[in-house]
Amino acid sequence: MRVKMDLQVRKTALCALLLAGLMPWARAQASVMHDASYNTGVYTTLDDQYQGAAMWMNAVRAGQTVQFSAVRIDPWYAVTAAHPLWTGSDVATSAWGGFGDNIVGNPGLEVGIDEMHFHPTWNGNLTQVLANGWADLAVIKFDEPVPGPTIDIGSLALGEMFDTVGFGRPGTPGLGWLTEDKERRAFHQYADTFGSSIAGTNYVRNFFEPLSNRNDLLAGGGSPGASGGGGFNSSGDLTTLVVAGVGAPGYLMSTYSLRLDLYDPWIQTIVPEPSTLSLLLLSVLALKRRHR
Repeated sequence: MRVKMDLQVRKTALCALLLAGLMPWARAQASVMHDASYNTGVYTTLDDQYQGAAMWMNAVRAGQTVQFSAVRIDPWYAVTAAHPLWTGSDVATSAWGGFGDNIVGNPGLEVGIDEMHFHPTWNGNLTQVLANGWADLAVIKFDEPVPGPTIDIGSLALGEMFDTVGFGRPGTPGLGWLTEDKERRAFHQYADTFGSSIAGTNYVRNFFEPLSNRNDLLAGGGSPGASGGGGFNSSGDLTTLVVAGVGAPGYLMSTYSLRLDLYDPWIQTIVPEPSTLSLLLLSVLALKRRHR
């Protein structure tokens, strides 16, 4: 297990904003699925294409270990939800993550986290997690480079289907919550609305509809334990990070995800463009790891 104790935190002071918000359950997201999908196991390989991008994460905050998800976007950096790392006055003192498909059974390559950068609008206030203009967003830096391609930030059109992938407790409408198994899962979501009565337009809302309405056996919804799970469009661009949901594991529950295309300029102020030398060094590192 990789744990970084000398974590550097970058956060920006924020003037008080009088914005109304309703607090849903904010530890989210992956994966409530159709009973038919669970019974047949049709969802079990959808997550494989995101190997090397989807990360499980652990952080120690206020003396407790918090589990969530993240998405690696270049060899040094990942993006995730802010609230697992900073809630109220409590900021994580250490964090680490990995790239396997099961946190316990197959954790994969593990890395420590050296730095956390919080979006300037985030101040740990969970009552504002979905409010317009606020961004539940953090960029984290690894303690060593992780070879692999850079992932672009993209956008979604209203009604577009996208894949969401992360780690969390499984459940179905018929069976309720299932045993927590620490497994990576992916499922289809749809950009049903940008914002809602409780969320700003900087968030995508998805309804987990019955199979007869959506006719998509791979459709799903969020569940506790994997905030920061990424949403990918058909081009493979990272479009969203799941931050919250409303409802028990039943049909018509809602999942809320932050629209990353609105925050890409801020992300790029932290994540530098890779230099030719850096790419060469990473290639050498990848070869060394392959021959171990």
